[in-house]
Amino acid sequence: DHFQRVMVCSALGTDSFNLVRWLGKTYSTEVVHRRFVGSRPESMDVGTDYVDLETGQTVRRIIAMARHGLQIGLTQAFLSDYSHVIVLLSGLRERDRSLMERLLKACEHLSHRPVIVGLGPSDADHKTLQDLASRGGMIYLDCDIAGDTNPESLWAAAEMALDQSTGMDSVWPPSINPV
Repeated sequence: DHFQRVMVCSALGTDSFNLVRWLGKTYSTEVVHRRFVGSRPESMDVGTDYVDLETGQTVRRIIAMARHGLQIGLTQAFLSDYSHVIVLLSGLRERDRSLMERLLKACEHLSHRPVIVGLGPSDADHKTLQDLASRGGMIYLDCDIAGDTNPESLWAAAEMALDQSTGMDSVWPPSINPV
């Protein structure tokens, strides 16, 4: 009865795409590849991969998006349809902050904003990212990954955060509602 869109974007490298390909292989589901072309010269074409996962009563579409895709108008237009954006952090402050700023800029005109799930190594600066998200009217859930940040450990943490936050009341208190 429910369909949930979740974006995954990595601060460095192609970890978001690796995660979606791993999900496709692990859950024996098709990985769909798409390319979008930006309307401005500075926004080149961007690739996405996605998988649809059955999770009981919900189908989750997990979409890997390149960082530069956050600048494309089509991506921005559909961001309000996402329940969550999972940011795969590098642990490098400037890279992680740059991704967060790009995401906040992409969401600044939305009346409904996705919840941000920050996944990263234990040295990731979640406090700074949480403060940025709060100032941008967004909710940030932090998740540290102990040890190897392979797709399996990333998905275990992400799935737990998705399950917990979608199980809660989706009407946020007025003090943090970004409307």
